[in-house]
Amino acid sequence: MLLDSLLVLFAVALPFALASGHASRNQQLPNGKTGAGITLDDHQLGFVLLIGLLYTIVAEATLGATLGKFVLGLRVRRVDVGWGGAAARNILRVVDAFPYVVPYGLGWAIALADAPQRRRLGDRAAHSVVVSTRSSSSIR
Repeated sequence: MLLDSLLVLFAVALPFALASGHASRNQQLPNGKTGAGITLDDHQLGFVLLIGLLYTIVAEATLGATLGKFVLGLRVRRVDVGWGGAAARNILRVVDAFPYVVPYGLGWAIALADAPQRRRLGDRAAHSVVVSTRSSSSIR
């Protein structure tokens, strides 16, 4: 997820901020120092989040994995993940990510309770599981 978030940041958010004049190398930070940063208003942030969500849904529905999952040798497995399964997996990330001060705390708890498959809520709703493509065994 971190790799996919970085991809969306550099491929969507940064160019969008640059084009709208909301990127700066000399941005004032809360600690009084200056640094590089981007600023997006609510509409722009919503657009970036929507593009990120659509990216994960389209990639998983058509390829079985996002670029981040491919790099790590992971795939979403099901007989047919399809558009509905990919949408369910990714829309439910909002619930899995709760509480937001401890990212994915609920997702971790749900996955730990789902032995032996260790599926988060989104995977349980989509009847899918994320597996390594580098091992000889796979779950179908």
